[in-house]
Amino acid sequence: MAQGPEQIGPQAEGGGSPAGGAGSVTAEVFSGEAGLARLGSSFAVTCTAPDPAAWSATLLRADFGRTALSVLDTGPYTNTRTPAQARSGSARVYLTFSLDAEVSLRMAGQWAQRRPGVPTVARSDRPFLVRTDHRDRQVSLSTPLSELGTAQGFLPRVVGRPMPLTPLTRSTVSFLRTLAGQLGRPEVDPDEVDGTLVEMVRALVREAGRPEADRHDRESAERHRLREFVAVHLADPDLRVEALADHLGVSVRYVHRLFEAEDISAAQIIREARMERAVALLTDLRHPRPSLAEVARQVGFHGRDQFARAFRARFGVSPREWVPAADAG
Repeated sequence: MAQGPEQIGPQAEGGGSPAGGAGSVTAEVFSGEAGLARLGSSFAVTCTAPDPAAWSATLLRADFGRTALSVLDTGPYTNTRTPAQARSGSARVYLTFSLDAEVSLRMAGQWAQRRPGVPTVARSDRPFLVRTDHRDRQVSLSTPLSELGTAQGFLPRVVGRPMPLTPLTRSTVSFLRTLAGQLGRPEVDPDEVDGTLVEMVRALVREAGRPEADRHDRESAERHRLREFVAVHLADPDLRVEALADHLGVSVRYVHRLFEAEDISAAQIIREARMERAVALLTDLRHPRPSLAEVARQVGFHGRDQFARAFRARFGVSPREWVPAADAG
């Protein structure tokens, strides 16, 4: 299925099933209102689109036994599981991430934004809504809820929340993308893959739903990573909270919440870092003092005047007034 800049999964002629390979592999093409209804029926959901007549999608799916991996290349659409649909069928857990577009989620009574490459967990026995406003490719791994074992106890902290991009999360996303590109190849052992995928889901759910003390440790490490990122990118005048969210692979809202614990906003972190660097440059006697225009450039301001206004707002004096006071001190 080739769409966009990279191919995920093997080509299937005429919408048929690729021969051989990992378990049972099927490929289908959907289009128009009938396609939306057929896709929804396949997953016990309701699918709608802004322009049903123009909508189209292709689906590649591989069943390994307990687990199934699918790659959906879809136009803008909304996928809703109603309470009635959630009560039907067996309970499964879905680990899903997008490759191209940001996706809006409503699960477990809360809204969230999922950025490309950031996985989320959903339960088939709970209502949810997933909406993408742009063409997107979505990779989804499903496994029976019962296969999670003791990891089920962590699900309430995980469902519907974008997962922080920890080393485990990144390696899992990388593995699933690679596996999606190998579906249908005879060298892929379905039994071996099935066991690996179950263990991956268990490990991710446990990590993302760790007890409160561990969560604080993780969030402290994330704040440290963001401060390091700010320090490296201070000269970028476009350094904003959105860039911090992109760096962690989380939502802007999550970044704001990270710093609430320290009673400071993410925007303040950036402003304070800029001012601290400016003061250091203005008072460093080991090197010739740079001009105000050069200081402004190095700390991410568009010009000397903008920098001077921000400096006065922070310290109550202009940079020119600060320098003699520092020299006298």
